[in-house]
Amino acid sequence: MNHRTLMPDEVAILRSLGFAVFTPRVLPRGLEGRSTAIEQDPDDAALDLPPETRAVLEAFPFYERRWTPTLTSILNEHFEAVVTAFYPECFSSAIQHFQGRVIARCFGREGTANYRHWTSAWGLPDLEDHIEQAGERYIFGQAYPFLAEVEPPLNARHAFTLPLVRPGWVDARRDSWNGAGGFVLLNIPLIGASPYYQPIYEGAKATFAGVPHRIFGHQPRPVADPSVIASPPDDELLNLFASCSAFAYTSSEPRHLHYPPVEALVIGAPVLYLRGSLLDRLVPGLPGGCADLAEMRAKAEALVGGNTTLAAEIRAAAPALLAPFAPEAARAAWANLLGVRS
Repeated sequence: MNHRTLMPDEVAILRSLGFAVFTPRVLPRGLEGRSTAIEQDPDDAALDLPPETRAVLEAFPFYERRWTPTLTSILNEHFEAVVTAFYPECFSSAIQHFQGRVIARCFGREGTANYRHWTSAWGLPDLEDHIEQAGERYIFGQAYPFLAEVEPPLNARHAFTLPLVRPGWVDARRDSWNGAGGFVLLNIPLIGASPYYQPIYEGAKATFAGVPHRIFGHQPRPVADPSVIASPPDDELLNLFASCSAFAYTSSEPRHLHYPPVEALVIGAPVLYLRGSLLDRLVPGLPGGCADLAEMRAKAEALVGGNTTLAAEIRAAAPALLAPFAPEAARAAWANLLGVRS
């Protein structure tokens, strides 16, 4: 797993439990510099592998090629678990050829879509038979307890919740919110480049028309909107979190969550989100929840206007919202799955 935000914290948890970890060195094409990264200081010495073996691992494009016989032999000889994304080549190779545990790491799909829709669309013969044959070695490693509710029995009965850990990179600015900027902050990537995000952008612009707002996110093409800040550097992004009047998360997804609202919670910003979305499902009934976009706008206007009472009420609920993402919870879940006394 090479997720830019997740990898440092989740790999650190595995190493803290006593495991040596190898992370791929070849990123999936098209995602370089966006949401993926290579470990900057991998603890490869702990792997205790011959140089020629390590060279094979480092050169192999796990996300784009089926395992070779040489790679299969190396992984089965030296590793006891493989954590895989739902990419056809790496998932199918692991489930067919690896003799240890195969932990499919999943973070939720859009609407009622499930992961079987993906694996079926790959058109790989006998894949489901291989999953069945893996038995208890196969783990559907859901980040939230709601993912299995839309999965077929093949995934649901193997579901194990491995909570998403809050991103440690923002901890240095924890509780630094001041709200002095007088604007609403939103995260919408891929504007004009994605059929999923484009209507979200258009809806957000309609919702917050007339309300000062800024939108950040990776933009592969220029966006003719002065409120859009494409791929701000980390320091600038932390300043946006700290100075915004509110962070508005307009997603209605019940089984998927992006990192920015969690990052905003760590910074201490008032976070607004929709009832029924994943944040609300994790901890229902908190004051940052909004019945619809009209209520979100009304609360955002009040916060931009300096309503300190509302800001204090929403911010007071932040510890409850952050609790499901506590590193301790994630570490305990991984320890439980891997049979380690934490």
